[in-house]
Amino acid sequence: MEIVEATHADVNDQMMGLASDFYNSTSLVEIAEFCVETTARLFHDVIDSETCVLFVAKDDKDIVGFIGMALQMGPFCKELVLANELFWYVSPESRQSTAGLRLFNEALKWAKDMSADAIYFVAIEDDKVNDVSKIYTKKGFESIEHGYMRRL
Repeated sequence: MEIVEATHADVNDQMMGLASDFYNSTSLVEIAEFCVETTARLFHDVIDSETCVLFVAKDDKDIVGFIGMALQMGPFCKELVLANELFWYVSPESRQSTAGLRLFNEALKWAKDMSADAIYFVAIEDDKVNDVSKIYTKKGFESIEHGYMRRL
């Protein structure tokens, strides 16, 4: 298993399949269908950005997971730099491997290297939210807010 910064060549059918699986596991699917073109554009934009990063977990040549991160100024303090998770997904077959933890650790390292003051991760509201919350707490994170969404 290796964690590498994604290249444009990684934005392929396999990556789109994982992205589709991820999207279809969220409540967003109730609002709009997964769009390959939009997702590919997002991945390419993240790869090209100086303030974002996309890491992929590769098992041999197969991509088994990914994490996207972005830097932003704090909303009320320009001296505060936050590293935010954009998305994080590991295929169900690879969740017992080290892929997820290694992606997480690479994101932490990137945030430190980018001189972020804090890092922010989310947990999708699903049947695994309690397990994910325990992992974050064990890693020294604290819950700071809950998000709510409705269709307009």
